[in-house]
Amino acid sequence: MKKKVYIISHSHWDREWYMAYEQHHMRLVELMDDLLELFETDPDFNSFHLDGQTIILDDYLQVRPEKKEAVQRAIDAGKLRIGPFYILQDDFLISSEANVRNMLIGMEESKKWGTPVMLGYFPDTFGNMGQTPQMMKQAGLSAAAFGRGVKPIGFDNQVLEAENYSSQYSEMWWKGPDSTEIFGLLFANWYSNGNEIPTEKEKARAFWDQKLADAEQYASTDHLLMMNGVDHQPVQKDVTAAIKLANELYPEYEFIHSNFVDYLAAVQKDLPEELGSVEGELTSQETDGWYTLANTASARVYLKQWNTKVQRQIENIAEPLATMAYEVTGKYPHDQLDYAWKTLMQNHPHDSICGCSVDSVHREMMTRFEKADEVGKYLAEEAIKQLAQAIDTSNLPAKSYPFLVMNTAGSAKTGEAEITIELERKCFAEGIPEKLYEELEKQPPKSYHVETSNGEEVPASLSETFVTFDYDLPKDRFRIPYMARKITVTLPVSEMPAFSWNTYVLIEGKAKEEKETMIQNDGRVLENQQVRLEIKPNGTLTLKDKSTGKQLDELLTFEDVGD
Repeated sequence: MKKKVYIISHSHWDREWYMAYEQHHMRLVELMDDLLELFETDPDFNSFHLDGQTIILDDYLQVRPEKKEAVQRAIDAGKLRIGPFYILQDDFLISSEANVRNMLIGMEESKKWGTPVMLGYFPDTFGNMGQTPQMMKQAGLSAAAFGRGVKPIGFDNQVLEAENYSSQYSEMWWKGPDSTEIFGLLFANWYSNGNEIPTEKEKARAFWDQKLADAEQYASTDHLLMMNGVDHQPVQKDVTAAIKLANELYPEYEFIHSNFVDYLAAVQKDLPEELGSVEGELTSQETDGWYTLANTASARVYLKQWNTKVQRQIENIAEPLATMAYEVTGKYPHDQLDYAWKTLMQNHPHDSICGCSVDSVHREMMTRFEKADEVGKYLAEEAIKQLAQAIDTSNLPAKSYPFLVMNTAGSAKTGEAEITIELERKCFAEGIPEKLYEELEKQPPKSYHVETSNGEEVPASLSETFVTFDYDLPKDRFRIPYMARKITVTLPVSEMPAFSWNTYVLIEGKAKEEKETMIQNDGRVLENQQVRLEIKPNGTLTLKDKSTGKQLDELLTFEDVGD
């Protein structure tokens, strides 16, 4: 029986890397133009794998919206193979939720066009997380293809010595920590082993002699995979002619222009019984000795900090609050949150979040971080307003100000909550802004205390009142600027249940029973039954332990002297 050679045309598309995003973007438009034309002019050009990320379609149609029907025809015909991810993310530098959302949004976007390729595609990811088999299986994917983690890769993606391989074959089983198992396909000769196939006889013979030997060295079956492409590779327009020549030169092989769906079905049917397994993380960093992939975890740390900040804003604040608000409004901002996620995930490919691209790439990333963060903040603020509007204030005493404390975490929380409450406002329509400010600023101080919605007193710390400028943005009219007098309340929270909110009330007047405060009126002394802390005029601290009488003076003294 002939050995079968599956030639899959593709281009691994780093959206940004050694050039700014728009430089790569314009080249993507040219690639897609050529590809769609080739689908129409060469009936033997059967398929093109669009790198497993649906965002490429968005990028192309952003410039060529009139090509949407041509793209749809190519997908319907099975020529343009898409999905299942939104982008090709770095597993380790983004959150678990971001990994899941990349899959969910990618599948959702793929299904708008047609049927996604059900393959976990990680051609150039800097290692793969151990939970990938679990996530893939739950999403209905039973196979993954990857280039790193099982073997050492050298400078400029050079494949190093075979004896260092963790797997006998390019095919293997990959197990997650819970023993979930999927089929693993290693690009043992990288995802460019069938790139730029010659159409001239002598060059083709030299090419195939080497490439076939390389593939057979690691293949566990008679189905050989040739990846016709590499990073930002233009489509090879004469690949079908090259395949025809290969069939003439090597009658003992059958060369076909194919796709991952057909290849995976064929190779998995003929797998040997002794096929090996790899388990958990695939993170081999035996590179060229510089350990450059591992070091990307700390490159441009500010990117990692911003990513964590924005992920928390969306995952841990905006989405839980939106879910709480859904309980009272029946509405949920699906589209807005998807937009926030998509904007953030554009920063999650390895060349982006790893901080290993040119400066212009990372400058643009900061804009995306800020955009996604602002969307998250807006949605959180809207949810809080909706929850606040649902508070029943009919039984509250006069001159009281209800407010909410929310726990958006997935577990009970104990700690302190700090909330700024508006006591009074004067809109600009009422007078000159400067005078409105003065009127609020000169109001005599008043006493306040905090109670629960059930009337129980809460020991809270209250700031002095202050005046700020702000404005409302009504849904039905122009913005309303105003000056407002506000106060900041800090109160203890104990074992507040997960995903819950409590109502409190700030009430004008002293509490029925004044609680002892640690802070004395002069603002320089903190004191309770155990200790007394005094701030001296020179900025140093004096701390006295009342139980022993021992006193420490001149704490927090800064000295600037020679050795």
